[in-house]
Amino acid sequence: MNPKPDVHSPHIVCIVEGFIPTVDIAIIQPFDWLRDHDLITYEVLVVQDVTKKTISTADIIIFVRGADPLNLYWLYTAQCLGKRIIYLLDDNFFGLPKNTPIGRHYSRPAIVQTITCLLEVADLSIVGSPMLLESMPIPRSRSLCIPFVYPHFVEPIRPSLSNNEIILGFFGTAGHRDDFLSIMPALQEILAKNPETRLEICGFTSLPGLDDLSDRISYIPYDDNYRRFMRSISYKGWHIGLAPLSDSPSNRCKTDVKYRDYSAYGLPAVYSRVEPYVSRIKDGVNGLLADTNEDWTRALTALIKSPNLRLKIGQNALRDVRLNNSVERVASIWQKDVFAHIMKLPINSSNRKYYSILWSIEIHIRILYLKIKARLRKFTPAPVLRFYRRIRWRHY
Repeated sequence: MNPKPDVHSPHIVCIVEGFIPTVDIAIIQPFDWLRDHDLITYEVLVVQDVTKKTISTADIIIFVRGADPLNLYWLYTAQCLGKRIIYLLDDNFFGLPKNTPIGRHYSRPAIVQTITCLLEVADLSIVGSPMLLESMPIPRSRSLCIPFVYPHFVEPIRPSLSNNEIILGFFGTAGHRDDFLSIMPALQEILAKNPETRLEICGFTSLPGLDDLSDRISYIPYDDNYRRFMRSISYKGWHIGLAPLSDSPSNRCKTDVKYRDYSAYGLPAVYSRVEPYVSRIKDGVNGLLADTNEDWTRALTALIKSPNLRLKIGQNALRDVRLNNSVERVASIWQKDVFAHIMKLPINSSNRKYYSILWSIEIHIRILYLKIKARLRKFTPAPVLRFYRRIRWRHY
């Protein structure tokens, strides 16, 4: 694949709130490929480091998972300067459970307002999940679902045809602890009935109900460096991956990241029978699907007892992501379906001018509010400050 560059390669500024794995997966890997082929130039900046000059030099502005109200200022600036705007999401922020810390964060009025404004005004909103695309409160003409890349930089785990020791592996954030706990009865039964099995977990520690099997469970510390961490898994010698996921509105809108990750290692895995896995996995071909704990026990037992089944599923999964989630394919979609399309859109429409006026007023009010708050903080007694912190999100 050697697409010819346009006469003018667009310069893209990606505004992020932190260098999380999504930024590497959805932006850096495909954009590096496009830059290396002289199709674009780009830079990634944390929202606090953006300047008006940064915005003015860009052809396209991409807000990646933007939710911080500071994004509104740069959204207003991009509007005034006539820039094309893209909003990239990989989570259903509005569907997160309100009884969790992350759910409470994204339900704050200022956060909801920021996400809503970005969705309403972006020329194009991009997601990595068909279910998230369906839940978007915007016309389909301004939204697009594209695949995300698989971690092509990792080495596939060499498959072992021996059953002397079988390692079950899982990695994920602490937010998936409850998902993992849902399959604990199955794991207890598997470890009890198969003394050759061990369990390795990365992301959280001290699982209940496994104290009597603690000598066969290892907890791996998480590395914030995404690529270094992913490479380290190649040398763990895992045989089977675990991907439990509870069925909820927010989880159904997630991307198939676990499938792409495990498949990059050529690792056979068992996945919960929910989206995003149901539409991607052919049961028994490139993975195994499980619903109840009995299903999990059955699927894990089949993989433990059959080295050939592990080898077949692992190779099929690796072949699948290399075909459908390669950097070349995803980068080509960005170039042909996103950048080529958005650069043809008209700019400075009457709607943009209307929004610009409203946001200009709102942003200046917000800045004035923050200045007053900072000045008052110097002279406000501590008890009053504590009361203010309790009620601030009700008014901002």
